[in-house]
Amino acid sequence: TAAALGAVLIERSVPHMSSLDFGIPFRDPSDSEFFKMLLPPWVKEIYAAEAAGKPSLVFFDEITRYQDRETGSALFGFVGDRTLFGKKLPKDCHIMAACNPDNGDYAVNTIMTDPAWRRRLRHAEVTVCAAGWLRHAREEKFHPWVTDFVTSNIDLLLDEKARNAGKVFASPAAWEGVSTYLKSNEDSLYLTALASYVGYSVAMGRNQLTDTRP
Repeated sequence: TAAALGAVLIERSVPHMSSLDFGIPFRDPSDSEFFKMLLPPWVKEIYAAEAAGKPSLVFFDEITRYQDRETGSALFGFVGDRTLFGKKLPKDCHIMAACNPDNGDYAVNTIMTDPAWRRRLRHAEVTVCAAGWLRHAREEKFHPWVTDFVTSNIDLLLDEKARNAGKVFASPAAWEGVSTYLKSNEDSLYLTALASYVGYSVAMGRNQLTDTRP
């Protein structure tokens, strides 16, 4: 999306953020009656892009997993009101976010049921499409063992049974991790390492990914 817009991409992982990641207040030495805000580098990138005549795209990953009320309030102001301590964001600053659904076994804040949050974002539900994932995997040159295995075991692209049982489960993102691991460790494979991505039942599955070592 950022490439299509010609925008500067700024990515933030919300579970690792605090309210101070949006700015730190300090007293202006020239005016002891008022505080100013020290902006973090990622916010400065937004205004630097504007100064350079470029749009920016801020992507908040896991937006429903903010740590406390203060961080949630800062996010709400940024996403909902497009302001940061009273200052409006540039018009060509675009905001996107990703989150897990609030109807599953995920540790998330239920902002999706809050009307004030919902109307400030346009929502799109992402579902698993095996054909689309396989096309993406081949275009991105995933390790062939991964694409061959998933092609033969489509039901394990997303292992819903393991997910529902609260176990480590195979997923599109997990298979990408397996591909990265295989590219670097093809000569020294370990079952435990593969299982950390997709779970033991899949790593030892009926059509084994490869001959792994215990």
